[in-house]
Amino acid sequence: TVLKVAHDGFEAKEMTVSVATATAGAVLDAVALELPSLKLAGAKLPGLSAPGLDFCDVDLSDADLRGANLAGARLRRALLRGADLTGANLTGADLSDAVLAGADLRDAVLEGALLDRAELCGALMRALDLRKTSLGGANLARAQLELSQLEGQDLRRVTLTEAGLAHAHLAGAQLK
Repeated sequence: TVLKVAHDGFEAKEMTVSVATATAGAVLDAVALELPSLKLAGAKLPGLSAPGLDFCDVDLSDADLRGANLAGARLRRALLRGADLTGANLTGADLSDAVLAGADLRDAVLEGALLDRAELCGALMRALDLRKTSLGGANLARAQLELSQLEGQDLRRVTLTEAGLAHAHLAGAQLK
């Protein structure tokens, strides 16, 4: 499969990114992803395997990344607005300053992930284990965090306005 994506640095030209299909999903060519401002908005990439790749500043808004392996990936400042990350492996991923407003993160694995200053307004984050996730300065306004595990988290700089926290586990969390 070949995706054609526009790149800001090329005057209205398209760039081709090869995607090889495997039983576990797709594997992206790391070389193509080193370019800044790559646009993959709306891309259908369920099962993508791209651990440790650099997706900084990439536009993945409304992308289908269900079950993707993005462990250790660098997604700083990435646009993931409305992206479907259901069941994605984001272990150790750096999502600092990323925009995940309205993203679906149900059943995602975020152990060791950095979500510092991330925009997660209205994100679906129900029943996630966030105990070992860095949330410093994140905006979780209107995020659905019901049943999520936030024990021991320092939430003093986290925006939780109108967040759904019913039955969330907050033992030892610092709120003020």
